[in-house]
Amino acid sequence: MVSSRIPAVIDALVTTWKRAGLTVWDGPVPTDDYRAAIFVGYDGSGETSNFLAATGKSEWGPMGQRSRDEEFSIACAAVAIGDGTTSKSARDAAFDLIDQADTAIRARPADPSLGLLSGVAPYLMAVIRVEDFYQEPTENAGPQARVTFAVDVKTRI
Repeated sequence: MVSSRIPAVIDALVTTWKRAGLTVWDGPVPTDDYRAAIFVGYDGSGETSNFLAATGKSEWGPMGQRSRDEEFSIACAAVAIGDGTTSKSARDAAFDLIDQADTAIRARPADPSLGLLSGVAPYLMAVIRVEDFYQEPTENAGPQARVTFAVDVKTRI
């Protein structure tokens, strides 16, 4: 029995979004080499410590101590740098990243399981929830938009 499905879901998100053609970073990465990217397990803030990757809880399922229901949220961010003159281009690009990420999760109708139902989890449902929106200046690249979002997951261990 595993203690949590968080690592498997992070791996599945990174794989799913890369397959969808998105630039994806697994956690905080020391790079500025992107115009538009999704961070998984990191809010994209540029902070230097205390990176909250996920929060969650679990409790025993309806069958006693044979399984646990787990609910957790994985911190993510869509970050885009604009065309150099307006915030609108950065904002539109960041929200478009989230739309593409959401579409990739829903690629199989009525099965937002990230492909983890084949022997990994008896059930798993992932849903994107948009949280905060930031418009930030950059030193040389122009306006940047950062949208924090969470992937909320319900599953059974």
